[in-house]
Amino acid sequence: MMTDSNGDLQPPTARDWEGVRIYVGAGLILASMLMVYLSLGVATDIVKTFKSQNVSDVVAVLGSITTFLGTAVGLFFGINVGQAGKTQAVNTANAANNTANVANSAARAAQAVAQQAGKTAETANAQKEAIQSSFRQASLMQARLSKQLETLRTTHSNAIDALSEVQKMVTPEDKEKAKARVAAVVDPAVKLTAGVPADPLPGVSDYVTGWLAPILNLPATAIDTSLTLTGAPPGGCGLTNGTYQSLCNDCEAHFGINLPGDWRDKHATGSIDGFIADVATLVSNK
Repeated sequence: MMTDSNGDLQPPTARDWEGVRIYVGAGLILASMLMVYLSLGVATDIVKTFKSQNVSDVVAVLGSITTFLGTAVGLFFGINVGQAGKTQAVNTANAANNTANVANSAARAAQAVAQQAGKTAETANAQKEAIQSSFRQASLMQARLSKQLETLRTTHSNAIDALSEVQKMVTPEDKEKAKARVAAVVDPAVKLTAGVPADPLPGVSDYVTGWLAPILNLPATAIDTSLTLTGAPPGGCGLTNGTYQSLCNDCEAHFGINLPGDWRDKHATGSIDGFIADVATLVSNK
C-alpha cells in the first residue's frame, strides 16, 4: 500500500502490482536455483555414501524436484504473461471505448450541427416565402396603381374635352350678360363704401410697436401696450426724453401729421395705447 502527501493509505495501482510480480519472479528463480544446488549436493552425498547403489532413486528424486520447480516457475511466468496480455487487452478495450465515446460525441455534435442547419434552412425558406409574398403583393399593388393612373388619365382627358365643349357653348353674349350681373351686385357695394376712410388704428399700432421692439428687445407682438412710455419699469417702458421725442418725430414724418409740444408733454407719461389712439385720430382728421 502507498501513502499520499498527507500520510493516507492509497490502493495499489497496476504499476505497483507489476513491481510486486517482478520481485516475486526473481525470488522464485533464486529459490529454484538454490534448491537445485542443494539437491545436487544432497544427491552427491548420497551417491558417495551408498556407492552408487541407489543412483536411479536419486535421479528420480532430483527429477521430481526439478519438475516441480520448473512447473512452479513456468506457472508463475505463464500467469504473469497472461496477466500482462489481459492488461494489454483491457487497455486496448478502454482505448477503443474512449475512441468510441469520442466518435459518439462527434456524431452527436454533427447531428446538432445538422439540426441547426436544418432550422437555418427552414428559416431561410420562410424568409424566402415572405419575400416572395411581399413581391407578389407589391406587383398587385403596382397593377392596381397602374389601373388607377390610367383611370385618372382618362378622367382628365374627359374633363378637358368637357371643358372644351362648355367653352364652345358659351357665346360672347353670355359673357356680357354675366359681366352685367356681377356689376349689378358689386357696383352698389362700391358706391356705399366710397368716401369712407379706412381705420388707421391698426397701421399706427403696428408702426409704434415695431418702432419700440428693438429698444425694448422684445417682439412687437409681445409688447404690453398698457405700459407708459417714459415711466420706469415694470410699469413703464423707461424711454428717455430724447428717445420719446425721436418716436414723435418719426410718427410725424411717417403719417404726415403734426405733434405739437403740449401734445407731446401730455402723452409722455401716458400709456402706449393712448399714444396710438390719439395718433390714429390725428391721422383720420388730417
